[in-house]
Amino acid sequence: MAYIGNDPKVAFPNYKNIDDISGSFNSSTTSFALLVSGAAPSPLPLNSQQCLISVGGVLQRPDDTGSEGFRLSGGNIVFSSAPATGADFFGVILAGADYVNVGANFPDGSAAVPSITFSDDSDTGFFRSSSGSVSFSSNAVSSAIFGANSFTAPSFIPTSSSVPTNGIFLPSANTVSISTNSTERFKINGTGEATVLGGNLTLNAQGDLRFADSDSSNFIALQAPSTISSNVTLTLPSADGSNGQVLTTNGSGTLSFTTPAATSDKITEGNTEAEVVDTGSDGHFKVTTEGTERFRCDSSGRLLVGTSTSNADYNSNLQIASNSASFLASQYSSNASGPIAYFYKSRSTTIGTGTIVQNGDELGSIYFGGSDGVTTRQGALIQAAVDATPGSGDFPARLIFSVTRDSTSSPIERMTLKNNGRLGVLSDTTGDNWTLGLNSVHLANTSNYLILGNAGAAYTTDNNTGTNVFRVYTNGNVQNTNNSYGSISDIKLKENVVDANSQWNDLKALQVRNYNFKEETGQQTHTQIGLIAQEVELVSPGLVSESPDRDAEGNDLGTVTKSVNYSVLYMKAVKALQEAMERIEQLEAKVAALEAQ
Repeated sequence: MAYIGNDPKVAFPNYKNIDDISGSFNSSTTSFALLVSGAAPSPLPLNSQQCLISVGGVLQRPDDTGSEGFRLSGGNIVFSSAPATGADFFGVILAGADYVNVGANFPDGSAAVPSITFSDDSDTGFFRSSSGSVSFSSNAVSSAIFGANSFTAPSFIPTSSSVPTNGIFLPSANTVSISTNSTERFKINGTGEATVLGGNLTLNAQGDLRFADSDSSNFIALQAPSTISSNVTLTLPSADGSNGQVLTTNGSGTLSFTTPAATSDKITEGNTEAEVVDTGSDGHFKVTTEGTERFRCDSSGRLLVGTSTSNADYNSNLQIASNSASFLASQYSSNASGPIAYFYKSRSTTIGTGTIVQNGDELGSIYFGGSDGVTTRQGALIQAAVDATPGSGDFPARLIFSVTRDSTSSPIERMTLKNNGRLGVLSDTTGDNWTLGLNSVHLANTSNYLILGNAGAAYTTDNNTGTNVFRVYTNGNVQNTNNSYGSISDIKLKENVVDANSQWNDLKALQVRNYNFKEETGQQTHTQIGLIAQEVELVSPGLVSESPDRDAEGNDLGTVTKSVNYSVLYMKAVKALQEAMERIEQLEAKVAALEAQ
């Protein structure tokens, strides 16, 4: 009979009192940590039947479905209904649970003392030999090792260096050989080099002879044709050839390196030529007009216009090089359509075959670059990409706009238009002090908008659809439908909450003025009512902020412009009003007392 180890263990030899959790009962919480003496028991009970739980003097039914009583979830006791506030609690973990029914760990064991043995043969069984490996021992000797995707049987490995009649042997250190008819036929050394000793190596049924790359992800293979009329033996050259040479045969199977003769097919008409050139290594087709090459299709299939050399930095299939490089697409038709540039992406490696793309795949890119005096650099990038998992009739995409900022050499994402129409803009701390600038040629007034927001609009960018709910005028006025402006004020986000000090004297000291803006500011010049920042600063400096003045290029002019935070002033006014109401109520009480005399 097999048993676990030579010293069977019990997870809980004694009953364990579960820590009292009644102090956390609040009539709403259902899940509580299972602790013994302030710590999680090790191992944890596997199921609720191994615990005895009482709430309010009533034993709770163990129910792993959670429909009644209690269940165990991870390291928590979870009641089907929240215990009432003030209810008492009692709980124990029952004794006697063994390793198997609570899921605890087996001992590691060893070859001499396995973890799982037999009652009549205690040194034969299974044990943990190393991380991720389980071994089998027989009479205290490891006989087999089971690892991740591997199996080792030390007793099966040959140890003899003698050549057997037919079999496997070890002719030298770290070398394994195979022999037939008492002759060594094949061997592999410690570096993986395989050698066929005499005879031929035949791959039947068009089998491949494969040469893999460095990570063995791809290979180049040699394969025989499907039908061979007679045996053919190709004899390789005894030395390497030179650059540009090709292998040729003498017709009898002997191969040698030879230099191919350059060929050229040319059509000439005056100063215009169309020429096919085959050099053996750089074949191309080119067109020349007026003695100047205009375009060529090179050996890599690239179309080069205005140049005969491909740009190594941008290895594009179409390249235009000129002192005034440009391209034009014109359409002449009696309909509403115009010229189109298509960018198409498929995950198939076969041209013309459509294979579904994946979320994040690039659909097309437009790069803008130039020379930095040393090499070619990318200055900006417009890119389309798949924006979520696509499917039949479902193809979400996004547009990404990237630019290269000052003192860097590659573009980073700055603006993204998502498939749901949301626009994200990212700026950093360098350069200008703004993220999104809106400029209008209109003067400051309440007739023209900087921003116009409509709700319930149709799927169109036309601002004349839907219901207008928000607008910002060119004079800075902000309006919305319900005059509701708020701030985030949840108590969960705040601390150090105390009553505000008296605002009576601050409000009394503020000077409310009439004024108008100077005409050269570009603001409307009508008479307004409000405060002067410098005067407010003398009474309540916290209401005043300032920002540096900058020129059109964003340079700091060394002066500042002050602003008044009217939203905070409003709250100060509310506090002062409360104080005034309290004083009025006190005066009313005194008047009532005097009238009652």
